[in-house]
Amino acid sequence: MLFFVISGYCITAAAIQCQNKGYGFGTFMRRRIRRIFPPYACAVLYWIATRAVKSAAGGGNELGRPWTDYLQNFTLTQWFSTILTPVSSPIGNGVLFMTAFWSLGYEEQFYLVVGLLMILCASLRCPLIIPVMALGILSLAYRIFAVKWTGFFIEYWGQFAVGVLLFYRLAYCTASWQRRSLDIVFATIAAISLLALVGVVPVTSEQHYLANELAVVSIFALVLVYTRSTSNHLMETWLGKILAGLGTISYSLYLIHECNLKFSASLAQRLVPASVFEAGNCVLQVAIHLALAIVFWRFFEKPFLNKPLNKRDTVSRPADLMGSAQESAG
Repeated sequence: MLFFVISGYCITAAAIQCQNKGYGFGTFMRRRIRRIFPPYACAVLYWIATRAVKSAAGGGNELGRPWTDYLQNFTLTQWFSTILTPVSSPIGNGVLFMTAFWSLGYEEQFYLVVGLLMILCASLRCPLIIPVMALGILSLAYRIFAVKWTGFFIEYWGQFAVGVLLFYRLAYCTASWQRRSLDIVFATIAAISLLALVGVVPVTSEQHYLANELAVVSIFALVLVYTRSTSNHLMETWLGKILAGLGTISYSLYLIHECNLKFSASLAQRLVPASVFEAGNCVLQVAIHLALAIVFWRFFEKPFLNKPLNKRDTVSRPADLMGSAQESAG
């Protein structure tokens, strides 16, 4: 859920950069595709390679899938399989090579929808936030009654829209009444969600699931808003530098971590048995995941990072929060 909020922030930053500089749908989508798909395709190849090694070691054959599964995974269209045959959970799509990729299936749809909204807003001369919020309301209305997942973007657009609002709150709104109004929106979502979670507002099990998600994203947004003043100071500390480093490789870590779960656990167990030093074993597993992600980032993500649109690649009123959020969006 936090991923969707940060995604809403960064995608909006990228879209408004393009708008401010006179670029349209084509430039926006080309940059999104270049940023997301090449590392993702490399991650799919990484999955194939690791599964081949696993199979050779007698760990079972996970590669014996129909060709359509490979096509859908390479094109990030696994959600096509669940539009007409919904599943009981977002990760229930059997076409996925790695369950972690369920969220990226929504993400690539967010890029396309935002790009199309840019065209709509240019035609109607309205700010991007208006159609985004209209879809956000539609998304929440749909999720209140939905009992299964189709993989279609509308199911998580509400959580994504919180990230869009967060961008406007921190990077674009200049009037205090605008900022306070958005804070009230976040607080209202959090309050209603928490009331549903504790039983004050009667909800079904599916609505309880939605309330939990909305509580997480709205409280996260409020935390980011009210800790913004500490952002610059934090980034000057060793902790801030570590977090910034983790942020740099976070996409690579997301892409390949699921392939490395058994490997990292086995290697750590050989070096530091959990029965001897459980905390050390856990730390070593995390270190192995990070090391592999750093290598993947260097060779398979860094070469595809977008260059700035021009020498002054900023939005009109850039936020200091999330230090390199706009750079990540670029």
